[in-house]
Amino acid sequence: MEVWVPWGETELLVELPSEALVDLLDPSEPDLSSLHRDPVLEREPSVVLVDVTFASPSSVGELIGRLPSGTTYAVSWADLESPHSGAELRRAVEEKGAIPVGDVSELRALGERLAGKGEVLLVVPEVSSVLHALDDRSLAEVFFRTLGVPHEALKVQVQRYLLDARGMFLGFSEHRPAVQRPERRYDLVICSPGGFPFDRTFVGSLMVALSASDLAGDGRVLGLVCGCGEGFGSSTALERMVVGSRDGTGDAYSLLAKRFRDERSRVRLFTNAPLPRAIVQDLLGIRQVPKVDDMVHAATRFVGREVRVAVMRRGALGFQQV
Repeated sequence: MEVWVPWGETELLVELPSEALVDLLDPSEPDLSSLHRDPVLEREPSVVLVDVTFASPSSVGELIGRLPSGTTYAVSWADLESPHSGAELRRAVEEKGAIPVGDVSELRALGERLAGKGEVLLVVPEVSSVLHALDDRSLAEVFFRTLGVPHEALKVQVQRYLLDARGMFLGFSEHRPAVQRPERRYDLVICSPGGFPFDRTFVGSLMVALSASDLAGDGRVLGLVCGCGEGFGSSTALERMVVGSRDGTGDAYSLLAKRFRDERSRVRLFTNAPLPRAIVQDLLGIRQVPKVDDMVHAATRFVGREVRVAVMRRGALGFQQV
């Protein structure tokens, strides 16, 4: 069987054994008739937190410009510190009068500012990462716990927005995403964030891969297909991923590092990301392969040619974290 998987601004062909049992787990297409250009809110919040991790720089201005608060903070879990798209995102945020939040010190400062604010609007994209694809209450709890904010004292509304395949803002969604629980575990899980711009950095792509890892059986193979045109991401992200959460700071990268270490001990991680081996293989312990087909060969070595395969060509959208 042949499957095309997004990679950067193109696609790669994955050839699976004829004996393989293959499930394509692409998310359903959004119902654009249910979208609004402006959010529908029960009350006017005093603070807005908007997650721009997966948005394109050209759409961030439109998104922030439609939000109803004079105090808006733009949070990115992966990109604001990267030298290319991160700088573009930060510039787009600041041009709209919002406050960018990316590194550890900015996260801590935001936590202090939120204390006692009362009402907060949390605006998140309908995509999956370390934090997304949860119901509203769980998402808010994880979000504020990462910021170190006692959210019990806050009144939180959650508003989700939709992006197209290029990271462009489409509108605010009326419906909450349907959370799916995997019915089975697979011998091989191949996932792609969906190509550019979602796979522009490795740290952002890894977020999507870890969201998909629940589908892989213990000791099986998780393969991440990503173009990574901007490399790993920021030097801050790399340092935090290597150090992990040993110092107990609780920042977003420590959260990602802990989840990564847990999954690396449970499944075999492969990637075809065109990054220096010293980073991917030696520092992070991920097996690096030149071709996607090598991931398939690795899985068949472990379990034979009759492998059960899951392919997600546009990220683990809608799959709940366990």
